[in-house]
Amino acid sequence: MGEIDSKEEMLTSEDQQLISEVLSTSHQGEVTLQKALKHYQTIYMPSRNWATKTRINYRNDIADLIKFLERHDKTQPAKVSLNDLEAYLADLDRRDYKGTSRRRKTFAIKSFFGF
Repeated sequence: MGEIDSKEEMLTSEDQQLISEVLSTSHQGEVTLQKALKHYQTIYMPSRNWATKTRINYRNDIADLIKFLERHDKTQPAKVSLNDLEAYLADLDRRDYKGTSRRRKTFAIKSFFGF
């Protein structure tokens, strides 16, 4: 029990506010992809105990996806369709990303939207 308390003390006030927003049902309609990424970084990634390099790569992967989606007028997670994600993966292919990078990005996307 003391371990949980010490972890909570490590959270910044901004982190605590983000957690409160995620748990609050009144903010569900206001979630943007950018805000969801912030929540993903603050709440989900630490809970997975991923290595620092993995966290950086996944954050960059999701940020790249968000840029793509925003160029196509998608700013809320609820508005993103499977077709949008397939178009992004096709875009990665056009940009000559290797299979290993596309697989990592695909896993990052699945974990992000699963969060």
